Amino acid sequence: QCEQSHLMREHEDVQERTTLRYEERITELHSIIAELNKKIDRLQGTTIREEDEYSELRSELSQSQQEVNEDSRSMDQDQTSVSIPENQSTMVTADMDNCSDLNSELQRVLTGLENVVCCRKKSSCSLSVAEVDRHIEQLTTASEHCDLAIKTVEEIEGVLGRDLYPNLAEERSRWEKELAGLREENESLTAMLCSKEEELNRTKATMNAIREERDRLRRRVRELQTRLQSVQATGPSSPGRLTSTNRPVNPSTGELSTSSSSNDIPIAKIAERVKLSKTRSESSSSDRPVLGSEISSIGVSSSVAEHLAHSLQDCSNIQEIFQTLYSHGSAISESKIREFEVETERLNSRIEHLKSQNDLLTITLEECKSNAERMSMLVGKYESNATALRLAL
Repeated sequence: QCEQSHLMREHEDVQERTTLRYEERITELHSIIAELNKKIDRLQGTTIREEDEYSELRSELSQSQQEVNEDSRSMDQDQTSVSIPENQSTMVTADMDNCSDLNSELQRVLTGLENVVCCRKKSSCSLSVAEVDRHIEQLTTASEHCDLAIKTVEEIEGVLGRDLYPNLAEERSRWEKELAGLREENESLTAMLCSKEEELNRTKATMNAIREERDRLRRRVRELQTRLQSVQATGPSSPGRLTSTNRPVNPSTGELSTSSSSNDIPIAKIAERVKLSKTRSESSSSDRPVLGSEISSIGVSSSVAEHLAHSLQDCSNIQEIFQTLYSHGSAISESKIREFEVETERLNSRIEHLKSQNDLLTITLEECKSNAERMSMLVGKYESNATALRLAL
């Protein structure tokens, strides 16, 4: 549907430009017809004067024939002198008939063109593709008629022996140069507008990629929070705290809230495994110390395992063990959460920066569009001025 609407807009633009071109040609042909009518009137006046002179000459000859009887030589001379204006009158009458036929042909072609233009203006915008093609064919036919009329006008100019507009050559060349410069400027503005649109599309694609990255990080934060909640739900609660609340998630950004206290952070899985290992060693009543290699077998680095083992061996009762494990687990969780928060803030700042760039590109695009429209209006104004000058001359 978008392609069809785009195609319809292109057809409408083509039709509007074609209609404007035909209207300009019609205006030119109207001015040419006015000039031809003036010339026809002058020719008719000349023909009437010649006919009057011919009638006066015939009357004088008839009177001279009645009064004087001349010889055959003088009569032949008189007939020869009479035949000369008759031939001239016949040629002028033929030229008048030819001009009248050409004038009627031009009137018919212009009437057809005006009817096509009026039908185009009265037609609705919701035309199908077939109707648009049919209108284009009609306009093409009208263009052919217009070209035929222009050829006819050129033939008339050749018959009359001089150009209709001898003083417009320099003026017209100047206007054409100015129009060519404006068209080049319009093309450069259109190219700049296309480049700005491409840059805007690239910026939008970058913003979409950043949004996808942000959503992925949000999902990662939610997964980590779900793991922490599952650890809190499955593991035994610490005696040092009565309740363990979950950290809330910001619904707008998907980040973990930092407003909760450090007591709300659950015990990590590493601490829980170490706690279970220590409990089993106490139940077996064995005095063997816990080594770091035993704890590192569950996926913890050796340095962290040794530190946890020494901390647990220094504790005197179960409450101190829970507090020690909780402190280590909370430190690990806080560092991870802080890392995610910093990354999320960085991505948010990058998104804001890209939004500002997008706004700047949008403003630049609107300015380029307004400049292009202004240049198009200026070109139309110059074309109308040129048409008015041609009509005035």
